[in-house]
Amino acid sequence: VGEIKMEIIKDLLVLLGRVCIGSLFIWAAFEKILHWGGTIAYVKRKEIPYASIALPLAVLIQIMGGASVFLGY
Repeated sequence: VGEIKMEIIKDLLVLLGRVCIGSLFIWAAFEKILHWGGTIAYVKRKEIPYASIALPLAVLIQIMGGASVFLGY
């Protein structure tokens, strides 16, 4: 019985960790979307080529990365 409880606690902590880490990726993407103009300006100031392509790609990767962490991949 004690072993089963520990397994459940372990699974819940792993889930909590996934949610916390995945949320960081999703939040970063959300912030980029909310402040799109400022983020584009920042990317251009850093002289990143093709900023208008790089930023949407970065947002997509962050969303996919967050979802992957949520799902355990």
